[in-house]
Amino acid sequence: MAADLYILVRNDFHEINDLAQAKMYAERTIKCIEEHLGEGAVTHCVCDNDLDGRADVYMEIDSKDQEDWLFLTLGNGYWKGCIGIHYKALVDDCKGVFPLRNEARLLANILGQNEVWYTNDMAMDQFDETISLNDFIAEEKKQGYYAEFNAEELLKLPLRERPLYSVYHDKFE
Repeated sequence: MAADLYILVRNDFHEINDLAQAKMYAERTIKCIEEHLGEGAVTHCVCDNDLDGRADVYMEIDSKDQEDWLFLTLGNGYWKGCIGIHYKALVDDCKGVFPLRNEARLLANILGQNEVWYTNDMAMDQFDETISLNDFIAEEKKQGYYAEFNAEELLKLPLRERPLYSVYHDKFE
């Protein structure tokens, strides 16, 4: 079964049940994104209530400079980014460089952060946007599915032997 890659970026938004607050937060985020990527980079944004009455914020980002598009969904203390790439690509390198890390670093920087968490749709299915990022990370650590992303250590291993944890934490210096 294929698993999609998600990039989680911490934010300070926790009012997941307040649509008005979520809309204001989305508007601030759009301004920040367009300051970095140019006007019109956010091509689509939906702010509505989901079936459970929680704020449902979703936006599409298209950068002229980047090959990939990005979907962002607002969660409880984080943005969830999806670029439509298989999770295994996270540990694939290109001549000693992990290309997905560059995109993750760019996203983190745009959103004012210096770290991300990589995860997959199977792990995300275990939790919804109301659960905080900290609680998700704690549960994944408790289950033994969490690791620090260490590019140097991964490069020492043949591709087929590189581990794929459900959650990798990546801090950019």
